[in-house]
Amino acid sequence: MDKLNFPALHLHSEPYIGVLTVIKSDILDNLVRVNQRIEDKDEGYQRAFSIARAKAIGKYINDGNVLSGVIIIALDHAEYDFNLKEIIIPSRPDAGWVVDGQHRLQGAAKYSDIKPDVAVLAYVKPPLDFQIEQFITINKEHKGVSSSLYIDLLKKLPRQLKPTEILNSRAHDLAEKLRKTPTSPFYNRIVATTAPREGQISLTNFVRKVVPLIREGGKLQIYHDETRASVFSNLFSALEYLYPTNTKIFYKTVGFGAIVECIPEILERASMLAGDLDWTKQSIINLFNQIQGFDFGSWSSLGSGSAAEKSAAADLRETLKLASIGTSEPKV
Repeated sequence: MDKLNFPALHLHSEPYIGVLTVIKSDILDNLVRVNQRIEDKDEGYQRAFSIARAKAIGKYINDGNVLSGVIIIALDHAEYDFNLKEIIIPSRPDAGWVVDGQHRLQGAAKYSDIKPDVAVLAYVKPPLDFQIEQFITINKEHKGVSSSLYIDLLKKLPRQLKPTEILNSRAHDLAEKLRKTPTSPFYNRIVATTAPREGQISLTNFVRKVVPLIREGGKLQIYHDETRASVFSNLFSALEYLYPTNTKIFYKTVGFGAIVECIPEILERASMLAGDLDWTKQSIINLFNQIQGFDFGSWSSLGSGSAAEKSAAADLRETLKLASIGTSEPKV
């Protein structure tokens, strides 16, 4: 196999060999993949690629501007010659991956006329967890990276997770189960790498509202994922069945947030009505049949944000409370 040699400055060897080099952008583009992460794939860790952004960078270069910043890559198939001070990369399209700078590389290689040289920070044969750590370190606070993707990456890290990260990871697992189950009302409705369209919710928003339910003292803390998924599926399926004209509001930030905030009361009152810990779709339908006239559509006028969610939640909570007055205690 042909190999390409590039002069490279050795920066460090711990924990993995890192070198700094300069490579013509179109040549580098032929050696690495951006490993775009799209909504239907589990593998990979790059955020969705924006052609518009790459074209804008290409125009910036064509206008005579200098492309600054380094492209960070992980070379799965490369060697560093300490004597010759060269990085040796096999001439193959999967020699490595772009950890950071995919838009700059694509803009320079595909959408500029001069295909300029680019500065490259290359790690030689680092494991996947190191690549993900680098991606998170660089992009966690970056405006262009969704916090949903950051949450999505946490479960791939082998290190000890902090308590908040564990909760986020468990909420993420619940979201994955719901959005990948064809019979779930959340099937393909929870998105991580793209902005939610009408009728969809972001992974960030889902995790934000679910974490209080599964943390210590939360209503769903003691239950396993199957039960948690069943609660969410049965609740939202029941709401869609009873209020088909209001389905959109259930997946807007204000509607989803308010309903999830009321889950403790909903489950408690559904159990009281059924006389058992019965959280089936039918038991929840029976509960909401007591408030059939409730106007979920009015939530659209509340706006967005936590204040709107709390206002909507208080409205539903009070209505459920009034409807359940006189309901017998649960039989245990």
